[in-house]
Amino acid sequence: MAGKKYALEVMLEGTQAKVQAMDELLKTSRDPAPVQLEQLRELVHQALLVAEGRGSSGDGLEAERLAQLEAMNTLETKYAELKERAAGYRSERDALRTAAGKVERELNQKLANLAEARKLAVAERDAARARLDELEAQLAAAGTVDRERAERMEQILAQAAQDATLLERVSVRAQTRASGSRTALAEVEPVAD
Repeated sequence: MAGKKYALEVMLEGTQAKVQAMDELLKTSRDPAPVQLEQLRELVHQALLVAEGRGSSGDGLEAERLAQLEAMNTLETKYAELKERAAGYRSERDALRTAAGKVERELNQKLANLAEARKLAVAERDAARARLDELEAQLAAAGTVDRERAERMEQILAQAAQDATLLERVSVRAQTRASGSRTALAEVEPVAD
């Protein structure tokens, strides 16, 4: 736009210079020569062209200015729409950040709970293993004690069997003696009568 304005100013200055030159030429000569008339005609023609050009350039400039205003209004409208969209996106982003923060806090809490539950499970497993080892040791000890008891019982039973045999022998002897004593008493008793 500045370039067109400059070009118009240069053309106007050139035309003014030519008009002034023709004016001087006409003042100095009484009868204009055909060359001077031709120059005057050319100058008038150029002045008309400049005038028409200036008028059409003015219309063109006005049309260009209106087009630029319209384009600027369109850009401002688009800018306002984009600004609204950006505000909406910022609002949506903030809402998503809030939701993501909430989800992250819940996830961290669940991970902490899971870690605590894992610790408890490991502690319970270790306690169960220790109890199992203790019970296995007690069972092994009980097996050893039971084996020892069984062996002692076998020894006691063997001793009891030997004692029973001895008692039976003693009983048989005692019965034999008692029988002999009865016989002897029977023999003695009739004499006492």
